[in-house]
Amino acid sequence: LRTKNFYYACVSFVDYQVGRIIAALKEKGMYDDTLIVFSSDHGDMMGDYGAIGKRTMVDSSCHVPLMIHRPGAAPGTRDGACSLVDLAPTLLKYAGVEFPADEFDGVDLFADNDRRYVFSQHGCGEAGVYMVTDGQSKLVYSAAEERYYFFDSCPETRDSYSPANPAAAAMKPLLDEYRASDINRSRSSKTYEPVTKSHPHYPGRMDQRLFHEAEAAAIPALYRIDLA
Repeated sequence: LRTKNFYYACVSFVDYQVGRIIAALKEKGMYDDTLIVFSSDHGDMMGDYGAIGKRTMVDSSCHVPLMIHRPGAAPGTRDGACSLVDLAPTLLKYAGVEFPADEFDGVDLFADNDRRYVFSQHGCGEAGVYMVTDGQSKLVYSAAEERYYFFDSCPETRDSYSPANPAAAAMKPLLDEYRASDINRSRSSKTYEPVTKSHPHYPGRMDQRLFHEAEAAAIPALYRIDLA
């Protein structure tokens, strides 16, 4: 209970600071011309299902807030599946910045697209937990248990996985293909090799240290920051 109290106190503090930013934008007459994105990287179990931390694919951990104030757009909500990998292409396209689309796993959230599913994982190989979801239901595979879980609601209420379940059967080939694209590197491995994406909607799992120099060289000089 005390942990939840501290957590909610932190949320209130963040809300207060976001409110200050929005108030300043309105005071300066900039609010109606500013794109604002509010999100997070992951949730926390906070005692749900008797668990703590983030290392799971249940809603408490993997469902994160995503709120966007888009100048000129009417307020509304969307319930389609999306991912944090969508933010980069969405913001770049909105800003009119040219970019190689094949280097990004996400889609432009402001454009019409026919993507139905998004994928996620924690860990890889024998320690991996993998998920595919359409935002309404999800299929999860735990490599350590060699077991599938299927939930027909978000938040989850019960595991109803069965090979005969039509919804689970439709998702299983997608999740298996996603798992097969994993580099399957153990946590203790000291060898890092570049990874080529095998699917346009799959995150490219790679050790970013290998690509630091190439990424840094691609940044226009005007935007480079010397942190030395």
